[in-house]
Amino acid sequence: MDNAFNLMCNTKTDFHTGKQYGVRVTMRVYANAKLDAAKHKVGDANPAKKLEIRKKLSLKAKGRPSWNKGLKCKPLSNKHKKILS
Repeated sequence: MDNAFNLMCNTKTDFHTGKQYGVRVTMRVYANAKLDAAKHKVGDANPAKKLEIRKKLSLKAKGRPSWNKGLKCKPLSNKHKKILS
């Protein structure tokens, strides 16, 4: 429900027709909804903190190459290194 409310509040235009739509929500209602959504993601309610889910995600990621494997970066010039430092 939190995701549905978020989409309802933040969707502004229809992709195909370009028609503006959405629900006008006061800041107080939006803030309360944001706090309610945050309560579901804190502590033990956070699904990523549950041991069985973490194991499942770990098994799913095994054998998959890392996201940056194979990316080639050109070496940095001395000028760029000086800027970064």
